[in-house]
Amino acid sequence: MEFALPHVIVRIYFPEVGPGVGPDLVAALGVHPVEVTEARDHHEARRAAGGRPPSLVVVTDPPNHRAAVAATWSEFPKTPILIVGGSAAGPDTREQPLAMEATETGWVDTVSASLPLTDICWHVLEAIGRAALLPGVTERLLGPVFMEVDDRGNVLSSAVGIDQLLVDGRRPRIGQSLLPLIEPRDRDDFARMLEQPQVGAARFCTARLVGEHGCGHTASIGMRRLGAGRVGLLFQPLIPDGPILGRHINNRDPITGLLTRWAISRLLEESEGAGDMGREPTLLILKLDNFRTVSEHIGSRTTDVILVRVASILGQILPYPAVSSRLMGDTFLTYLPDVGVDEALDRSRRVIEAVNGIDVPAAASGFRLRASIGVAGEVLADHDLAIRLAEVAAATARAAGGNRAVVAGPTLTPARAAEFATEMERGSWEVWLQPVVPPVGGQAAFHESLARFANGHGHLVSRPEFFTTGRANGLLERFDRMMLQRCLQLLEAHPDARLSVNISFETFASNAFPDSALELIREAPDSSKRLILEIAPRCLMAPAPDARSRLEALAAAGVAVAIDDFGSGICRLHYLTQFPLAMVKLDELVTGYVDDDPLQREFVRVVAGLCHARGIATVAEFTRSQEQLGRLVEDGVDLFQGELLGMPAPAARVLGESRIHPEVTA
Repeated sequence: MEFALPHVIVRIYFPEVGPGVGPDLVAALGVHPVEVTEARDHHEARRAAGGRPPSLVVVTDPPNHRAAVAATWSEFPKTPILIVGGSAAGPDTREQPLAMEATETGWVDTVSASLPLTDICWHVLEAIGRAALLPGVTERLLGPVFMEVDDRGNVLSSAVGIDQLLVDGRRPRIGQSLLPLIEPRDRDDFARMLEQPQVGAARFCTARLVGEHGCGHTASIGMRRLGAGRVGLLFQPLIPDGPILGRHINNRDPITGLLTRWAISRLLEESEGAGDMGREPTLLILKLDNFRTVSEHIGSRTTDVILVRVASILGQILPYPAVSSRLMGDTFLTYLPDVGVDEALDRSRRVIEAVNGIDVPAAASGFRLRASIGVAGEVLADHDLAIRLAEVAAATARAAGGNRAVVAGPTLTPARAAEFATEMERGSWEVWLQPVVPPVGGQAAFHESLARFANGHGHLVSRPEFFTTGRANGLLERFDRMMLQRCLQLLEAHPDARLSVNISFETFASNAFPDSALELIREAPDSSKRLILEIAPRCLMAPAPDARSRLEALAAAGVAVAIDDFGSGICRLHYLTQFPLAMVKLDELVTGYVDDDPLQREFVRVVAGLCHARGIATVAEFTRSQEQLGRLVEDGVDLFQGELLGMPAPAARVLGESRIHPEVTA
């Protein structure tokens, strides 16, 4: 039987006054390991009913409870229902709410909409656990599993389903302590949470459960003090062993309610290559220029209010069918499917004006919130590259003083592009190397190889500019071959060296690959085991047998393969289990904000745990500070790359001045 994440459909009704609890609840459930589908009207509910059957339907703020139950059961027969409505002070004034009741059709329960969102989430997860125990459930759901303990962690009640959380099947018995099943690094925090004084308040944390050979599950654990020395626990695994139905990264940012970058990446993935006459989609990247400075004066709670206000501005000035997401921290992305670059630039300026008008609390008086926006087109051709170009444009806007919008795109003139191609053929470019090192020891495990061209003014050409120009002129496949050949020559000349080389999507997807690479590798057989090929996640979007066969051919030749930029665009977790990979390199979008965003840290932990179970090494790119490195080490990352550990430098200087450690554990 397949494992499955619980599927919850939130049927949202909107009250006469205020926005209601529905949208906030969808966002709050996004931080829990459940698959959430929201339905705001009858048509969305019918569409949801045609997909994967839900474990539970949550109905928020219905104007008439019994009518809402009847409508829900007409769409989702016999599915348990949890109504979120009314208040804690008394029954709903519009109608006496339903108490917990079972009928021949199913069961219905109610919870007050005035409770804190964390407590409502507890009730939703507890209801999912009850629903999973109903007869006729065909999926083996991954939690939540409910049990009771005392405030010292001793088990008071048996937990049905707890076995699936424990790799070696050590089911806790009544009277035994649960603490030995928690890994030591998480045990103290878990014990402190058990001592929370407030009855009824729910709290959630993550902890790793000890399993066979020390390799257990990372679990989401909810706690709620029930009174009389009893604490209710909800366990739900984050890293299961078996194949998963509904495995996904959360769709909604819990602060703003916007899509997460994972959700918008899927949307862009679906639109890529869909070319439609008359459509000229664009992407916007918005970065708040002085957000961190302001946040230092106002605290995290008020900071969240500002982020919500920015999200509201995006929704007003860039309405549907535009779709916005919060990428990370103070960075937002908006996809405009039917707006060209010129109109997008005009709307970007209006967004900046509105951001400037956000009221900043008195604690940060003297500051005016500012924003820089990058605009990029050609989204349908390659959305990953469009995101990169928009990021570069936003950085350009900030470097020019900020509070402005800049359009991205290739900056090389046609004449300079022709000269660029000639220089490439002549070999008028350099290989630079950047070290990738373990957290201790200081010696490089390997170096990433980077090509460096100069433009007509002697300045280095940026990577997005290079790839845009190379793609437009059909140069990427030819250049990848030249770069690989030169790096193999370096490996032959330096037997202690270990190098990684980037392979573009155009090369990976070509009919000539991997034979074109293997031809060069066979000419330098002693170097193949010291070579790592880095590919983008989108390379694995090819039909799975084809992508797998290409990677298997490389592995058979002794070549290690790494996924580069994991987390920046398409980054499905099943790539880590389906393909023969030696390494995963986590992108800046993940590693750059582990200090600020607990969701980013949880993602890093999940990826690192899954990689360790598969024997795959992990690398954190763009490591800039000791604090960031320390957190990433705690989260299980193996190797590090970034300005803290060494900037790129010409290969001749690096290989002449540093001893390169020849091995990296994969």
